[in-house]
Amino acid sequence: MRHAYIKIVGVSFFSAFVATIALLTSSVMADRITSPSYEINGNLGGSFGGDTSSTSYKMTTIGGETVIGNGQSGSYIIDQVQTNSSTGTMQLSIQPNGLVAYYPLDENTGTGTYDGSALQNNGVLSGTAAWSATGKLGTAVNINGSTDSTGTGAVLVPDSAALPSGSAMSFEGWVKQDAWYPNQAIASHWQYATSGSWAIQTGSDHNLRVYIAGTQTDTGVNYVETTVNTWNSFASWHHVAVLYDGTLSQANKVKIYVDGVLANSTVTGTLSSSLQNSSGSLSLGSFPGLGRALTGSLDHIKLFNRTLTMAEVIAEYNAQNTGIPSGFTLGALSGSSVTSLGDAIVRTNATNYSISAQQDHDLQAGSNTIPAIGGSITTPLTWSEGTTKGLGFTVTSAPIIDSKWGSGSKYAAFPLTTTAFYNGTGHVDGTVDTISMQTRLDVQSAQASGAYSNSVLYTGTTLP
Repeated sequence: MRHAYIKIVGVSFFSAFVATIALLTSSVMADRITSPSYEINGNLGGSFGGDTSSTSYKMTTIGGETVIGNGQSGSYIIDQVQTNSSTGTMQLSIQPNGLVAYYPLDENTGTGTYDGSALQNNGVLSGTAAWSATGKLGTAVNINGSTDSTGTGAVLVPDSAALPSGSAMSFEGWVKQDAWYPNQAIASHWQYATSGSWAIQTGSDHNLRVYIAGTQTDTGVNYVETTVNTWNSFASWHHVAVLYDGTLSQANKVKIYVDGVLANSTVTGTLSSSLQNSSGSLSLGSFPGLGRALTGSLDHIKLFNRTLTMAEVIAEYNAQNTGIPSGFTLGALSGSSVTSLGDAIVRTNATNYSISAQQDHDLQAGSNTIPAIGGSITTPLTWSEGTTKGLGFTVTSAPIIDSKWGSGSKYAAFPLTTTAFYNGTGHVDGTVDTISMQTRLDVQSAQASGAYSNSVLYTGTTLP
């Protein structure tokens, strides 16, 4: 059994050169026009001249040397190029497929927090929720539940039709509880007693509890609870992941991971095979209708409309634990190629932009490496199952997809130097572009087993 893990680094890089043209004409002479680099003096004998010949009209630099000599003022035209008068901005996020909400919580100012998924379902800090300069990755949000008498402290996000309400969901995020407090919410999509769906909170005895509503008016009688003492280390950050799959047996519908490790749990009541479609707010740090505000901090919250695999949870935890926002896994190889889907999510006010990739090295486990495939970004190759060996990637969908990718059938190696693989043109400000990519791997039968990994840096650049 061979494993390969790819850590993905998403970086926003702002770079722009925007040129504008200013056209100056002098069919009627002006007294004086100056700029940092030239001067035009059109004063003729103490009066403004019109369409007459001028023997003294000239353009000079600040130093006084002549640039343009005598000319007819009636036809004299100067074109001036002004550079850097406008600079485009860009936010680039590389995430596993199926992301429907993502709150990095890195604003550290104001009361709003943006949704880094393609859905733009932004949230707002309420009650005692406030920014904390020190998060797990960047800044975080602190919710002082111990002094929040109303229990309203939270990041509140308006309900959206895109939030999970079917048979699959995954939640993940970083939590730091100041001390052990029972019955404090980490996250919920549940307006208690009127519009229930799911809620994640601390339990009654140093553990975690996940509620799954059986009806909209459920009062919290159906839940999964980890065994005692699974939540013992306080004042430090922990990665919590909750996976829901309504198609599985009662004992397996909900799985709870702490720091990448599956926790033992028990089921109380009957877990529904599908999540209720709550109309309540998505709340990070409280349980609306019950309060239960967290005494602690939250960071880097993600919500998916599918059930992540255990390997994906571990990949996310391992990447984020080292300061990298996202982690991908290709899982175990067993005789055929394996794939992983990811999305590049782009927000920009620029009309044109590019996305580049660069890996730090070929997949590596100790002294063993897995080479890249032979295709390049310039000339991707058609993947031939059973014949093509190595690691490669392709673009499967995008607002504008280059035909060289063969609609996802042709693959390129991750380059060792920063190389553009996607060019977006004609982007409309206010829209979000999603560029979907698939990573693919196969190896020779003699390849040594091991957990292979590398890191890929993605860079977004705005263009003129």
